[in-house]
Amino acid sequence: AVRTGITRDDSAKMWLPRLNHALANTFVRQKEWRLALISLQDMLTSAEYAMDSLNQDPTATSVLISCAECYILSRQGRVLLQIGALEEAYAIFEQANAKYNSLATATTTTTSSAHAIMWTYVHIHMNHGLWHFAKQSYDTSYSSFHSALEVLNSKIQPSDSLFAHHEFQTPCCLGMTVVNTSHNEIAVVSKHDVANLVTECVNNIALCALYTSRMHDAVHELEELVRRDPTLYVTEGLIFNLCTLYELGAEQTLSTKKKRTLQWICKRFFLHDIGPESFRIANS
Repeated sequence: AVRTGITRDDSAKMWLPRLNHALANTFVRQKEWRLALISLQDMLTSAEYAMDSLNQDPTATSVLISCAECYILSRQGRVLLQIGALEEAYAIFEQANAKYNSLATATTTTTSSAHAIMWTYVHIHMNHGLWHFAKQSYDTSYSSFHSALEVLNSKIQPSDSLFAHHEFQTPCCLGMTVVNTSHNEIAVVSKHDVANLVTECVNNIALCALYTSRMHDAVHELEELVRRDPTLYVTEGLIFNLCTLYELGAEQTLSTKKKRTLQWICKRFFLHDIGPESFRIANS
C-alpha cells in the first residue's frame, strides 16, 4: 500500500470540493440555478481547508487558495449571466479580478502554483469575454476570448494521463489537479480539461464573428477546430453551431453536402455521442 501521510479528515476536506463541483455541474445542466450557486458557495467555503491539507509551503498554498477562489467566483458569475443577472455577475467577476490581481506580486517556485496562475488567467479572460458578449460589445468579447485561446494553445501543455507515474492524486477546486508524490509535487491539466475550454473559446469566438457580420470567419474558426482533432474538440454544440452557420451562409444543396461531410467525420472517428439532430439534416 502507498503511504501518503494524509489522514482521513484531510481526505474528506480534499474530496468535499470535488463533490460540490460535480453537484454544481449537474445543477447547471438541469438549470437548477439556485442549487448550483449553493454548491459553488460551499466550494468557496471549503477551498481554504482543502488547500491547507496539501501540506505545501505557505506561499504556494496561499497562491493555490487565491486561484481556487478566483475559479469558483468565475463559475458563480457565469451562472448569474445565464439567468440574466448582469450587474450581480459583474460584481462577482470584479471579486475574481481582485483575487487574480493579488497574484501579480506572488513569487512561487512550485509548478502547481505557476500552472494555477496561468489557468486562472484563462478564466479571467473568459469572464471578460462572456460579460462583454452579454452587453453586446462583440469586438471586445472577441478579443478577450482570443487572449484566453492564445494561452491555452501556447502556454498550457495538457497531460495525456493524470494518473501515470504518480502515487497519490489530490483533487482540488481549480478545475485542475494537484498531484503529490513522495518526491515532488506538480500540477497537471488533463487533455480534456484544456480541450473543453478551447472548444468553448472557439465557439464563443465564432458567435462574436457572426454577430459582427463576419460569417466566413465564424465558419473558419469552427472548421479549423474540427480539422485540428475531431476526437478532442468536436462536441454536439460545436456541430450544431457549424451546421446552423452552413444554413445561414450557403444555399440548401451545398449546406446539406457540408453537413453530411461533418456527419461522415463523426462516424469515421466514432463520435457516437453526437446525435443526428445536431446535424440539422431533414430525415437523417
